[in-house]
Amino acid sequence: KIKEFENILITNVDHLEFFKDKKYNLYLDNSFNVFNSYTLKTLEENGILGINLSNELSLQQIENIQATNNSKLEVDVYGNLQAMYSNFCVLKATGNCGFCKNIKYNLVDRKGKKFPCLFNNIGCTMQVLNADKLFSKEAITKLSGKVEYMRLYVYDETKEELEEIATNIKQIVS
Repeated sequence: KIKEFENILITNVDHLEFFKDKKYNLYLDNSFNVFNSYTLKTLEENGILGINLSNELSLQQIENIQATNNSKLEVDVYGNLQAMYSNFCVLKATGNCGFCKNIKYNLVDRKGKKFPCLFNNIGCTMQVLNADKLFSKEAITKLSGKVEYMRLYVYDETKEELEEIATNIKQIVS
């Protein structure tokens, strides 16, 4: 089945090694924590066509990164970003395996902030998302034209919310 694809999004070094000689267009997820032009250049020289830059970069740092071989840069501009990935599923550990199919869960911190949880009921893994949604109008404005792609993480937004987000982004980049 994988032969039917042209583009592959790589999330870890093992996958990069596996796919690098197989004639796919390779793109790296932000899990690679690409922080600077030197790393970007090395990845470009190894055939990487697109890179989602680290979420830990400031806007100024992103603006200073120089792509050299026409690689496509991507940044995250909207949504609840992943705070943690776990091979440990709290629902399974409490004897409630399978409950994730029908109910939304949050981890709540001592200040009452709710961190949405996403569950993979096949592998019994989970992601904990950041409690606060990212929506950086300034980043969208300043990086329009500098980066090729801007990623939105959409989990439970309504149709109306998605339309509003799309309208806001169109107004910013126009």
